Amino acid sequence: MTYCFSRGSFRRYAAFAYANPSSSSAQQRWQHYEHRRHGSGGGFGVRRPLRFLAHRLELDENQVRRLAVVLDRLKSEREQARLDDERAMSRAAELLIDGQLPERSAFEDSLAARRDSLQRLDEATTDALVHIAELLDPDQRREFAYLLSTRALAL
Repeated sequence: MTYCFSRGSFRRYAAFAYANPSSSSAQQRWQHYEHRRHGSGGGFGVRRPLRFLAHRLELDENQVRRLAVVLDRLKSEREQARLDDERAMSRAAELLIDGQLPERSAFEDSLAARRDSLQRLDEATTDALVHIAELLDPDQRREFAYLLSTRALAL
């Protein structure tokens, strides 16, 4: 994402745009900045998964609450998998630092946590899909399937 304003120049352009509202170049710059800063989406702003799904699937308040719990669990599991991956790669790097040529089994042992966390992430994704399918009505389910198949949404 690129901005047309650097840190200091924003104030100059903003002051110029307010002082000279008839200037078309100032208006264009200001609109460009506002578009980049706030996005072009109506009241939802940034496309967060919960907001996006609530808007796209027209979820009621109860569905939004239940979906928030499901997405929060999935987010936590995804973050844990990322941490496990970093730790496993650090352990593998430590094997290389020791100076001796490590055996294959040493690398496999150091990366075992990575495999386990990926399996847990797959299970959490499956559970999330099951829970989401349960809380949606048939029309919402079709729209959700469309979003998944077109990769507009990735779980």
